[in-house]
Amino acid sequence: MKRIIVALIFALAAIVPARAQEADSLGRCRDEQFRVSQLIAPAILVGSGAVITWSDYLEKNVNLQVRDFVLSHNLPTTWVDNVTACVPAAAHLGLNWLGVACVHSGKERIATLVTASAIQFGVVQGLKHAVDVVRPDGTNDHSFPSNHTSSAFMGAELVRIEYGPWWGLGAYSVATATALIRVYNNRHWVGDVLAGAGIGILSAQAAYWLLPLERKLFGWNAECLPGHGTNIFDQEPTMVFVPYAGPGSAGMAFSLTF
Repeated sequence: MKRIIVALIFALAAIVPARAQEADSLGRCRDEQFRVSQLIAPAILVGSGAVITWSDYLEKNVNLQVRDFVLSHNLPTTWVDNVTACVPAAAHLGLNWLGVACVHSGKERIATLVTASAIQFGVVQGLKHAVDVVRPDGTNDHSFPSNHTSSAFMGAELVRIEYGPWWGLGAYSVATATALIRVYNNRHWVGDVLAGAGIGILSAQAAYWLLPLERKLFGWNAECLPGHGTNIFDQEPTMVFVPYAGPGSAGMAFSLTF
């Protein structure tokens, strides 16, 4: 069999803003303002996942190649992904309570987590029941997209927005590990985890776009805290994080410039 390396390219947080937050004339913190550029990474991820899933050529040379590689090693499965899927979201709430500077108050972090989770769950479950992609292990036809991966990347993007690129890097590392474990456990195809990652990131961003409306609904004042733009470690780096897996090899590549 021809040996190919399948790049699972999560070009996630390609440009990570880390400046202190300031409210605009409408009382919105910076990450609550919609920008078209925010759609680029989610669109690439979801689009790549869809193309890999429904292209006969890519399904054979990506999805099936990786699945066959996993099965050929007859490795034991693990339950760790059930935990790692939740870790980034928990960090979004808990890091500030441990003394880490963030951008929004506790009630607003709870609001963004609830909103993002509702969006993420609705989109993922809707697609699972609409497209009927059979899992690689054949257990059901609700494989696309990956809910575990989507939840993990949603939490990772929430952490990046609240705490900056360095904490975001840690959260995205956990999210990427979750995606790789889902493929390793033979529960998902490569296309499933790519699409799930994109949906998770977009769900987190949408939660912040909706936060000003929630403030009006609940009568909250905007609280743009000094956040993570207060020390040398919170400058504005360019970060690219690329995990890869394929027949005979697996690993992660990371590039950070500042």
